Amino acid sequence: MTANVPVGNQTLYQMLTAAVSSEHLCHACLFFGEEGIGKRTAARFLASAVLCESSKEKPCGQCASCMKFSHGNHPDFYEYAGKRGKNAIGVDEIRQIRQDAYTIPNDGVYKVYLIPYVEEMSASAANALLKVLEEPPAHAIFLLTANHYDHVMETIRSRCVKYPVLPLSDAQVISILKDRFPDASEEKCQKAAAIAGGNPGLAISAMGETEEDVPLAQSVSDALAFGDEYALLCACTKASASSQTMRAMLVGLLRLLRASFLAKTNKTQDTLASRITLRGLMECIAITEESIAALDGNINNGLLAMELTSRLMNARRFV
Repeated sequence: MTANVPVGNQTLYQMLTAAVSSEHLCHACLFFGEEGIGKRTAARFLASAVLCESSKEKPCGQCASCMKFSHGNHPDFYEYAGKRGKNAIGVDEIRQIRQDAYTIPNDGVYKVYLIPYVEEMSASAANALLKVLEEPPAHAIFLLTANHYDHVMETIRSRCVKYPVLPLSDAQVISILKDRFPDASEEKCQKAAAIAGGNPGLAISAMGETEEDVPLAQSVSDALAFGDEYALLCACTKASASSQTMRAMLVGLLRLLRASFLAKTNKTQDTLASRITLRGLMECIAITEESIAALDGNINNGLLAMELTSRLMNARRFV
Protein backbone atom coordinates (compact mmCIF):
# COMPACT_ATOMS: atom_id res chain seq x y z
CA MET A 1 0.00 0.00 0.00
CA THR A 2 1.40 3.39 -0.96
CA ALA A 3 1.19 6.65 0.92
CA ASN A 4 -1.45 7.82 -1.56
CA VAL A 5 -3.91 5.05 -0.74
CA PRO A 6 -6.26 5.52 2.23
CA VAL A 7 -6.18 2.93 5.00
CA GLY A 8 -8.33 -0.16 4.38
CA ASN A 9 -10.16 -1.60 1.39
CA GLN A 10 -6.81 -2.11 -0.36
CA THR A 11 -8.39 -4.42 -2.95
CA LEU A 12 -10.87 -1.70 -3.88
CA TYR A 13 -8.16 0.94 -4.23
CA GLN A 14 -6.04 -1.45 -6.28
CA MET A 15 -8.99 -1.91 -8.62
CA LEU A 16 -9.45 1.85 -8.92
CA THR A 17 -5.75 2.41 -9.60
CA ALA A 18 -5.78 -0.34 -12.22
CA ALA A 19 -8.82 1.22 -13.90
CA VAL A 20 -7.01 4.55 -14.23
CA SER A 21 -3.79 2.92 -15.44
CA SER A 22 -5.64 0.97 -18.13
CA GLU A 23 -6.87 4.21 -19.69
CA HIS A 24 -10.21 2.48 -20.30
CA LEU A 25 -12.27 4.38 -17.76
CA CYS A 26 -15.97 3.85 -17.46
CA HIS A 27 -17.87 7.12 -17.58
CA ALA A 28 -19.97 6.21 -14.54
CA CYS A 29 -19.07 4.46 -11.27
CA LEU A 30 -21.35 3.67 -8.34
CA PHE A 31 -19.86 3.26 -4.85
CA PHE A 32 -22.31 1.74 -2.40
CA GLY A 33 -22.29 0.72 1.24
CA GLU A 34 -23.59 1.82 4.62
CA GLU A 35 -23.41 5.38 5.94
CA GLY A 36 -19.88 6.32 7.02
CA ILE A 37 -18.16 3.31 5.43
CA GLY A 38 -15.91 5.37 3.14
CA LYS A 39 -17.72 5.60 -0.20
CA ARG A 40 -16.94 9.26 -0.78
CA THR A 41 -13.32 8.74 0.27
CA ALA A 42 -13.00 6.06 -2.41
CA ALA A 43 -14.72 8.25 -5.00
CA ARG A 44 -12.44 11.18 -4.22
CA PHE A 45 -9.41 8.91 -4.51
CA LEU A 46 -10.54 7.86 -7.99
CA ALA A 47 -11.27 11.48 -8.95
CA SER A 48 -7.81 12.61 -7.89
CA ALA A 49 -6.23 9.71 -9.79
CA VAL A 50 -8.21 10.52 -12.95
CA LEU A 51 -7.15 14.17 -12.82
CA CYS A 52 -3.51 13.48 -11.83
CA GLU A 53 -0.92 14.65 -14.36
CA SER A 54 1.78 12.15 -13.39
CA SER A 55 3.01 9.65 -15.96
CA LYS A 56 3.66 7.11 -13.18
CA GLU A 57 1.68 6.23 -10.08
CA LYS A 58 -1.62 8.05 -9.69
CA PRO A 59 -2.58 10.03 -7.73
CA CYS A 60 0.98 11.23 -7.18
CA GLY A 61 0.02 13.89 -4.62
CA GLN A 62 2.65 16.26 -5.97
CA CYS A 63 1.67 17.49 -9.43
CA ALA A 64 -0.22 20.75 -9.96
CA SER A 65 -3.51 18.88 -10.42
CA CYS A 66 -3.10 16.89 -7.19
CA MET A 67 -2.22 20.06 -5.29
CA LYS A 68 -5.33 21.81 -6.59
CA PHE A 69 -7.44 18.79 -5.75
CA SER A 70 -6.10 18.55 -2.19
CA HIS A 71 -6.80 22.26 -1.65
CA GLY A 72 -10.36 21.89 -2.97
CA ASN A 73 -10.00 24.24 -5.93
CA HIS A 74 -9.54 21.99 -8.96
CA PRO A 75 -11.52 23.57 -11.83
CA ASP A 76 -12.38 20.18 -13.38
CA PHE A 77 -13.77 18.56 -10.24
CA TYR A 78 -17.30 19.15 -8.98
CA GLU A 79 -18.81 17.62 -5.84
CA TYR A 80 -22.45 18.10 -4.94
CA ALA A 81 -22.65 19.39 -1.39
CA GLY A 82 -26.27 20.48 -1.16
CA LYS A 83 -29.02 19.44 1.23
CA ARG A 84 -29.94 15.84 1.98
CA GLY A 85 -33.17 13.92 2.31
CA LYS A 86 -35.76 12.40 -0.01
CA ASN A 87 -35.95 14.35 -3.29
CA ALA A 88 -33.26 16.72 -1.96
CA ILE A 89 -31.31 16.60 -5.22
CA GLY A 90 -33.61 18.25 -7.75
CA VAL A 91 -33.71 18.33 -11.51
CA ASP A 92 -32.30 21.87 -11.71
CA GLU A 93 -29.04 20.81 -10.00
CA ILE A 94 -28.61 17.85 -12.34
CA ARG A 95 -29.39 19.95 -15.40
CA GLN A 96 -26.66 22.39 -14.38
CA ILE A 97 -24.21 19.51 -13.97
CA ARG A 98 -25.25 18.08 -17.34
CA GLN A 99 -24.81 21.42 -19.06
CA ASP A 100 -21.36 21.89 -17.53
CA ALA A 101 -20.36 18.35 -18.50
CA TYR A 102 -20.62 19.22 -22.18
CA THR A 103 -18.05 22.02 -21.89
CA ILE A 104 -14.41 21.07 -22.38
CA PRO A 105 -12.10 20.62 -19.35
CA ASN A 106 -10.19 23.62 -18.06
CA ASP A 107 -6.86 21.97 -17.26
CA GLY A 108 -6.55 18.41 -18.46
CA VAL A 109 -8.29 15.57 -20.25
CA TYR A 110 -11.23 14.92 -17.94
CA LYS A 111 -13.93 16.59 -15.89
CA VAL A 112 -15.10 14.61 -12.85
CA TYR A 113 -18.47 14.92 -11.10
CA LEU A 114 -19.07 13.40 -7.66
CA ILE A 115 -22.74 13.07 -6.72
CA PRO A 116 -23.40 11.43 -3.32
CA TYR A 117 -26.65 9.89 -2.09
CA VAL A 118 -28.05 9.34 -5.59
CA GLU A 119 -30.90 7.29 -4.11
CA GLU A 120 -32.19 10.57 -2.64
CA MET A 121 -32.67 12.19 -6.04
CA SER A 122 -36.10 13.19 -7.19
CA ALA A 123 -37.46 11.09 -10.06
CA SER A 124 -37.01 13.97 -12.50
CA ALA A 125 -33.42 14.49 -11.35
CA ALA A 126 -32.65 10.79 -11.78
CA ASN A 127 -34.07 10.84 -15.29
CA ALA A 128 -32.04 13.94 -16.13
CA LEU A 129 -28.88 12.21 -14.89
CA LEU A 130 -29.77 9.11 -16.87
CA LYS A 131 -29.79 11.11 -20.10
CA VAL A 132 -26.17 12.19 -19.71
CA LEU A 133 -25.12 8.70 -18.55
CA GLU A 134 -26.65 7.23 -21.71
CA GLU A 135 -24.63 9.52 -23.99
CA PRO A 136 -21.80 10.97 -21.89
CA PRO A 137 -19.22 13.37 -23.31
CA ALA A 138 -15.87 11.63 -23.85
CA HIS A 139 -14.21 13.81 -21.21
CA ALA A 140 -16.83 13.45 -18.43
CA ILE A 141 -16.60 10.97 -15.52
CA PHE A 142 -19.51 10.59 -13.08
CA LEU A 143 -18.86 9.14 -9.63
CA LEU A 144 -21.99 8.29 -7.67
CA THR A 145 -22.47 7.05 -4.11
CA ALA A 146 -25.43 5.41 -2.40
CA ASN A 147 -26.15 4.09 1.07
CA HIS A 148 -28.87 1.81 -0.34
CA TYR A 149 -28.01 0.15 -3.63
CA ASP A 150 -31.53 -1.17 -4.18
CA HIS A 151 -32.99 2.34 -3.93
CA VAL A 152 -30.98 3.61 -6.91
CA MET A 153 -32.87 3.67 -10.19
CA GLU A 154 -32.16 0.39 -11.99
CA THR A 155 -31.40 2.08 -15.30
CA ILE A 156 -28.76 4.23 -13.56
CA ARG A 157 -27.24 1.17 -11.87
CA SER A 158 -27.02 -0.64 -15.20
CA ARG A 159 -24.85 2.12 -16.68
CA CYS A 160 -22.31 2.12 -13.85
CA VAL A 161 -19.36 0.05 -12.80
CA LYS A 162 -20.30 -1.07 -9.27
CA TYR A 163 -17.86 -0.79 -6.36
CA PRO A 164 -19.12 -2.14 -3.01
CA VAL A 165 -17.31 -0.50 -0.07
CA LEU A 166 -16.93 -3.03 2.73
CA PRO A 167 -16.27 -2.73 6.50
CA LEU A 168 -12.67 -2.50 7.66
CA SER A 169 -10.87 -4.49 10.32
CA ASP A 170 -10.66 -3.00 13.82
CA ALA A 171 -6.90 -2.51 13.28
CA GLN A 172 -7.54 -0.47 10.14
CA VAL A 173 -10.16 1.65 11.88
CA ILE A 174 -7.78 2.26 14.79
CA SER A 175 -5.11 3.38 12.31
CA ILE A 176 -7.56 5.91 10.84
CA LEU A 177 -8.49 7.17 14.30
CA LYS A 178 -4.88 7.60 15.35
CA ASP A 179 -4.21 9.61 12.21
CA ARG A 180 -7.33 11.76 12.76
CA PHE A 181 -6.90 12.10 16.55
CA PRO A 182 -3.14 11.98 17.25
CA ASP A 183 -3.62 13.01 20.90
CA ALA A 184 -6.27 10.38 21.67
CA SER A 185 -5.39 7.46 23.89
CA GLU A 186 -4.98 3.93 22.57
CA GLU A 187 -7.85 2.80 24.80
CA LYS A 188 -10.28 5.36 23.41
CA CYS A 189 -9.38 4.46 19.81
CA GLN A 190 -9.82 0.76 20.52
CA LYS A 191 -13.19 1.33 22.18
CA ALA A 192 -14.45 3.47 19.30
CA ALA A 193 -13.29 0.89 16.76
CA ALA A 194 -14.89 -1.97 18.68
CA ILE A 195 -18.37 -0.42 18.68
CA ALA A 196 -18.15 0.82 15.07
CA GLY A 197 -18.14 -2.62 13.47
CA GLY A 198 -15.60 -1.73 10.80
CA ASN A 199 -17.25 1.58 9.92
CA PRO A 200 -14.68 4.42 10.11
CA GLY A 201 -17.34 7.14 9.96
CA LEU A 202 -19.14 5.75 13.00
CA ALA A 203 -15.83 5.34 14.82
CA ILE A 204 -14.91 8.97 14.16
CA SER A 205 -18.31 10.07 15.48
CA ALA A 206 -17.78 7.95 18.59
CA MET A 207 -14.53 9.76 19.33
CA GLY A 208 -16.47 13.02 19.63
CA GLU A 209 -19.25 11.76 21.87
CA THR A 210 -19.86 13.37 25.23
CA GLU A 211 -20.82 11.48 28.38
CA GLU A 212 -24.43 12.59 27.85
CA ASP A 213 -24.69 11.29 24.29
CA VAL A 214 -24.21 7.59 25.07
CA PRO A 215 -27.06 7.19 27.62
CA LEU A 216 -29.49 9.00 25.32
CA ALA A 217 -28.91 6.59 22.43
CA GLN A 218 -29.07 3.70 24.89
CA SER A 219 -32.40 4.97 26.22
CA VAL A 220 -33.84 4.91 22.71
CA SER A 221 -32.48 1.39 22.15
CA ASP A 222 -33.87 0.14 25.47
CA ALA A 223 -37.31 1.64 24.84
CA LEU A 224 -37.33 0.06 21.39
CA ALA A 225 -36.33 -3.33 22.81
CA PHE A 226 -39.19 -3.37 25.31
CA GLY A 227 -41.75 -1.76 22.99
CA ASP A 228 -42.26 1.20 25.32
CA GLU A 229 -43.57 3.82 22.93
CA TYR A 230 -43.90 6.53 25.60
CA ALA A 231 -40.30 6.08 26.78
CA LEU A 232 -39.15 6.03 23.16
CA LEU A 233 -40.96 9.28 22.40
CA CYS A 234 -39.55 10.91 25.55
CA ALA A 235 -35.98 9.94 24.64
CA CYS A 236 -36.36 11.10 21.03
CA THR A 237 -37.97 14.35 22.15
CA LYS A 238 -35.14 14.98 24.60
CA ALA A 239 -32.64 14.44 21.79
CA SER A 240 -34.52 16.94 19.61
CA ALA A 241 -33.49 19.83 21.88
CA SER A 242 -30.77 20.66 19.34
CA SER A 243 -29.62 19.36 15.97
CA GLN A 244 -26.24 18.50 17.48
CA THR A 245 -27.82 16.38 20.22
CA MET A 246 -30.20 14.77 17.74
CA ARG A 247 -27.34 13.83 15.42
CA ALA A 248 -25.27 12.41 18.28
CA MET A 249 -28.21 10.31 19.43
CA LEU A 250 -28.93 9.01 15.91
CA VAL A 251 -25.30 8.12 15.25
CA GLY A 252 -25.12 6.38 18.62
CA LEU A 253 -28.36 4.54 17.94
CA LEU A 254 -27.07 3.44 14.55
CA ARG A 255 -24.04 1.85 16.20
CA LEU A 256 -26.21 0.08 18.78
CA LEU A 257 -28.55 -1.24 16.10
CA ARG A 258 -25.66 -2.52 14.02
CA ALA A 259 -24.18 -4.22 17.08
CA SER A 260 -27.55 -5.88 17.74
CA PHE A 261 -27.76 -6.95 14.10
CA LEU A 262 -24.35 -8.62 14.39
CA ALA A 263 -25.39 -10.25 17.66
CA LYS A 264 -28.54 -11.57 16.00
CA THR A 265 -26.65 -13.07 13.06
CA ASN A 266 -23.93 -14.51 15.31
CA LYS A 267 -26.48 -15.74 17.88
CA THR A 268 -24.78 -13.97 20.77
CA GLN A 269 -26.44 -12.40 23.81
CA ASP A 270 -28.03 -8.97 23.21
CA THR A 271 -31.21 -7.52 24.71
CA LEU A 272 -32.47 -5.75 21.59
CA ALA A 273 -31.51 -8.66 19.32
CA SER A 274 -33.52 -11.04 21.50
CA ARG A 275 -36.68 -8.94 21.24
CA ILE A 276 -36.81 -7.98 17.56
CA THR A 277 -36.51 -9.92 14.31
CA LEU A 278 -33.60 -9.67 11.90
CA ARG A 279 -35.88 -7.96 9.40
CA GLY A 280 -37.00 -5.53 12.08
CA LEU A 281 -33.39 -4.65 12.92
CA MET A 282 -32.59 -4.08 9.25
CA GLU A 283 -35.59 -1.77 8.96
CA CYS A 284 -34.59 0.14 12.11
CA ILE A 285 -31.08 0.65 10.71
CA ALA A 286 -32.52 1.99 7.46
CA ILE A 287 -34.91 4.30 9.36
CA THR A 288 -32.06 5.68 11.47
CA GLU A 289 -29.90 6.32 8.39
CA GLU A 290 -32.82 8.07 6.70
CA SER A 291 -33.36 10.18 9.83
CA ILE A 292 -29.74 11.32 9.73
CA ALA A 293 -30.26 12.32 6.11
CA ALA A 294 -33.47 14.16 7.02
CA LEU A 295 -31.62 16.02 9.78
CA ASP A 296 -29.06 17.12 7.19
CA GLY A 297 -32.00 18.36 5.13
CA ASN A 298 -33.00 20.81 7.89
CA ILE A 299 -36.15 19.02 9.00
CA ASN A 300 -37.84 20.28 12.17
CA ASN A 301 -36.32 18.35 15.07
CA GLY A 302 -39.64 17.93 16.88
CA LEU A 303 -41.32 16.47 13.82
CA LEU A 304 -38.35 14.21 13.24
CA ALA A 305 -38.58 12.91 16.82
CA MET A 306 -42.27 12.02 16.41
CA GLU A 307 -41.74 10.43 13.00
CA LEU A 308 -38.74 8.46 14.26
CA THR A 309 -40.75 7.13 17.21
CA SER A 310 -43.64 6.01 15.01
CA ARG A 311 -41.44 4.37 12.38
CA LEU A 312 -39.25 2.52 14.88
CA MET A 313 -42.29 1.18 16.72
CA ASN A 314 -43.74 -0.08 13.44
CA ALA A 315 -40.43 -1.66 12.45
CA ARG A 316 -40.11 -3.67 15.67
CA ARG A 317 -43.34 -5.48 14.75
CA PHE A 318 -41.84 -6.94 11.56
CA VAL A 319 -41.67 -10.71 11.51
